[in-house]
Amino acid sequence: MKEPNPYAPPAADDSTKSPTRKADTRKGAQKKDPSYWREGDCVVMNKEGTRLPKRCIVCNSDIAGDLAVHQLSWHPPWLYVFLFCGLLPYAIFAVAARKGARVEFGLCSSHQARRRNGLILAWAGVVLVLVLGLAERSGSSAGVWVGLLMLVALPVGGVRMARVAHPMRIDDRLLWLKVGAPFLESIPSRDE
Repeated sequence: MKEPNPYAPPAADDSTKSPTRKADTRKGAQKKDPSYWREGDCVVMNKEGTRLPKRCIVCNSDIAGDLAVHQLSWHPPWLYVFLFCGLLPYAIFAVAARKGARVEFGLCSSHQARRRNGLILAWAGVVLVLVLGLAERSGSSAGVWVGLLMLVALPVGGVRMARVAHPMRIDDRLLWLKVGAPFLESIPSRDE
């Protein structure tokens, strides 16, 4: 027999549902809100000011604190082709084609800590620029190579660790947000 999940949201009372509407049996299902819905492996929502349910956007457990406002940005993936022309052309085209969205969501304490630690790790790569400069002045070639490796590895690893949800697409009205599977399962699809 399966043990109950202590982090699952409370079950809804089925007596208040309309008898003609099929009951939603998904574990932790949220109330229907027309400003967001599930579509494929993303939550689709209005791109400005949508408040998601007060659940962790990764694991669907109780959040630590209040919902936080997150400013998200996205650009079409084909713009990465401009990286072959150099970082500056890519940056110019990415900023020009960038679309933004504002959404409120929460994280549980463990995912907040993971996000914080990932950001610290990413910023540690920036600090390594200074260390790399000092190692170069002292003439230590091993220090330079280790610094170069860490200069790339720390920011990339930190950003991957800190990413809890990311936009898959943003248009003029809507945002497609990739979230954790447990949270996604609790969101009703558009036609439910």
